[in-house]
Amino acid sequence: MSEDKNGGQDKALKSREFQTFKKWMSNRLGSGQAIEQLRAGYGGSKGLWPAEFVQYLYFEGLRDEQITQDLTALKRAFKLSGLDPSVWGTYEVKAAKNRCGRTVDEIRARMHGQLAREKYPIPFEGLWDMREESKAATTRWDETTTAKEADLVISYIVACIMFDVGVRGSNVAVTAMEKAAPEQEDTVKAHDLPAYWAKYPPDTEYGRAQRLSIVYPTSKTGEGKGGAEAVHPATIGRRSGLESELLDLICAFKFWNRRTYAEEAFFVRRPVDKHTKKDGSNTYPPKKIRICDTVKLSKRVAERRDRI
Repeated sequence: MSEDKNGGQDKALKSREFQTFKKWMSNRLGSGQAIEQLRAGYGGSKGLWPAEFVQYLYFEGLRDEQITQDLTALKRAFKLSGLDPSVWGTYEVKAAKNRCGRTVDEIRARMHGQLAREKYPIPFEGLWDMREESKAATTRWDETTTAKEADLVISYIVACIMFDVGVRGSNVAVTAMEKAAPEQEDTVKAHDLPAYWAKYPPDTEYGRAQRLSIVYPTSKTGEGKGGAEAVHPATIGRRSGLESELLDLICAFKFWNRRTYAEEAFFVRRPVDKHTKKDGSNTYPPKKIRICDTVKLSKRVAERRDRI
């Protein structure tokens, strides 16, 4: 058997579905060697005990398609372990499955749960309201800027990037790294900006950025050739007045932030507020702006609109 097949067999035999079945059958037979006894022909009628297991899954809270998924996984595990997978296709099993549908109340509860988890695209009007709520256009990035003011504006920036590229929120707010992007002659990496801005301040002709590419690598979107990590840049330019304002806002934040370390999350706000520890010492911790901060800002906007 090849290495891949061995890996698939190990995965199938260690699956939740197969382990649940082993535990149930061991209790039924009163033995810890349930699988070995099944191979030897013990367990009773091959139509009855699988149907009993389907009933067990039902009383454990599984319904309809959930039981079907479990039985599919069990068929695979049975085949790989040398057992007869056809026991899960008998008339008795099919009859037991037909009695495992949801009640009206269960269907209603399931639909309410699906509606509660439904994600809707943020309208542009809501994004504009977040801009007004955060005071992004009027915030002064200097030594008087408070942590609260900075966090609100950064949360708005995260919302803008999500609105523009539709990327997973957690990837934008937390895993957006200053990693290598496709090189161009006029490109400056984020962690090299302090040295560049020392020569060309961001409000000068050569210091004013014309575009910004934020790279947010994520293993959730697959791998490139040779196992390389997939890289998806979010590019902000000057194609409109609002986009130009956003680009200037991000540059102003990075210039004020002074935290430009390679391999660091992009939206980490530098220490501002003083915190006193239990031992009496003071600390000025940085803060990583997360998607929950942007959600809080959007909720503030929604609550204010409800009061109008």
